[in-house]
Amino acid sequence: MSTPMSAALGLALCLGLGACGPGPNTQPMAVVNAPPTPSATVRVNDAAYAGRASLIRGTERDCVPQESPFGIRVQNGTADFVVGTANVGSTPIARDGSVEFTGAGYRVNGRFGTDGFSGFATRASCTFALGAAAR
Repeated sequence: MSTPMSAALGLALCLGLGACGPGPNTQPMAVVNAPPTPSATVRVNDAAYAGRASLIRGTERDCVPQESPFGIRVQNGTADFVVGTANVGSTPIARDGSVEFTGAGYRVNGRFGTDGFSGFATRASCTFALGAAAR
């Protein structure tokens, strides 16, 4: 026999279990991202660039010289980088005008733009800012 109290407990248990069951759709909304736009293509003409490397991080004792001329020769989509008398290397120029050279103890990252070339060179604990213009 069921008493009013046990009926009330049964109803409460039923309601409680129903609340723990699957509820409304709790799936997160799908986020649709637009595909990345391709970076602008930078046309880098065959030319010689001349500039200066200036020390921006490192000690004067460890980073000699603190300033140095450098040059870049661009020919047929390839850039050759020379700092002082050291040939750092040759690399193809990416569509967006960026380049990366590694050689002669340097790692150079930079980009060609409408106003020339800019970037950074690192050697050991020394970092140099680079800026160059076409001659």
